Amino acid sequence: MASRVFNEAPCYIGGEQEDSKKGIFLPDEIIVEVLSYLRLTPRCQQSFWSCCLTSRQWYACAIPFLYERPYLYGTNFDPFVATICPSVLPRTRKSPLARHVRQLDMGNLVYQGSKSLTARILGRVKIGLVEFVAPQASFALNCFAPLSKSSNLQVLDLSLSLERVPVLSLLKCLAHLQNLEILYFPRLADTKIDILPEQWTWPPKLRGLHVINGGIPEEFLFNASGLPATLDTLSLLRCSGVTESAIWHFLDTLRSQLRVLRITRVGGSRFDCLDFILGICPNIKQLSVPVNYATAGLFFVKHNLEFLELTSYYETYSDNGVEPMDILDAIKAGSVPKLRGVCYPRSILDRSVSIREEHSRLHHLLLGVFNGPRQNEHTLRSRQRSTTLAWMAKLNLIGGWIWEPNYDERSEVRCR
Repeated sequence: MASRVFNEAPCYIGGEQEDSKKGIFLPDEIIVEVLSYLRLTPRCQQSFWSCCLTSRQWYACAIPFLYERPYLYGTNFDPFVATICPSVLPRTRKSPLARHVRQLDMGNLVYQGSKSLTARILGRVKIGLVEFVAPQASFALNCFAPLSKSSNLQVLDLSLSLERVPVLSLLKCLAHLQNLEILYFPRLADTKIDILPEQWTWPPKLRGLHVINGGIPEEFLFNASGLPATLDTLSLLRCSGVTESAIWHFLDTLRSQLRVLRITRVGGSRFDCLDFILGICPNIKQLSVPVNYATAGLFFVKHNLEFLELTSYYETYSDNGVEPMDILDAIKAGSVPKLRGVCYPRSILDRSVSIREEHSRLHHLLLGVFNGPRQNEHTLRSRQRSTTLAWMAKLNLIGGWIWEPNYDERSEVRCR
């Protein structure tokens, strides 16, 4: 049924009452306001489609919502392509619906389409495109040309693409994206980075840089330069091939501007390799690090950290990792006076009764210090106090929370 959404031609297909006395006329503004309350979920597309069948007026109001964020998967991809780019011939009239596409998420597609077809789609929707998620197998260098012309693009996610990209080609594309704010880095084809400083061209408004698939060589962190002053969010996830020294060098170039930092794996590092991270980055407000890579030494420097997430994806926990008692002592000593939310791995809490008791004490201490609302505690218990760093910061959640692994790191970073 959902595949019918993109099957019809871009014309009105509903019927309208001839006698205006039989119905109540609603201004377009009211209809648009009603439609705006529909949640952007896969089910809402069928609702928007039904609205398009109501009348000419409802069609005109609902069609932008229908194509604003298309939910694409295997069976409805071909009808979508037939609607947005009906022909490869340059003289063929372009579809007027292409301008309505704002968020194009092709992350659910694996073998549908081709690399040339992805480039064609990007060429048709480039005018209004604000967010793009590349497909896994049908994205390549030929897509950079239309992508670089998407002047309104704000979010670019290339992390799912299996195609390894030369870093110089990527930088040339990014130089044209003046409004880009969030970048999910692709896998790089370069084993060695030999680029001149003037060739490092980054979008001037870039705020977030996320490397979530480990597809960068160590030399990238050593040689990257020219990062904009607006960059305040950095994620280095699953970068097992990157050593501790490369991370320290990269963080040192961003030390005063970082506000959010996530690190999951560091190749060949000691259990205390991230203890000095608060000293290197004095302005961090949100921090996520593996519990095995930090100890009580993390809090030796007084810091205005607000939210802390301790993760445990693949590592085996050792007695050297930071514990809830270490965080309790740091709060009482005044080392982290603004710390209001802490996430601790469930896998470790389940192993020890004493650690669970310490975590409970930490939760009540934070609620008492920041006068956390009572409903927070009830919500935590009903949901087993499970959350992530992104949700803690977004909802300003106070207390001791429980972290559980989500191996789709994109969803944690995106806070969806």
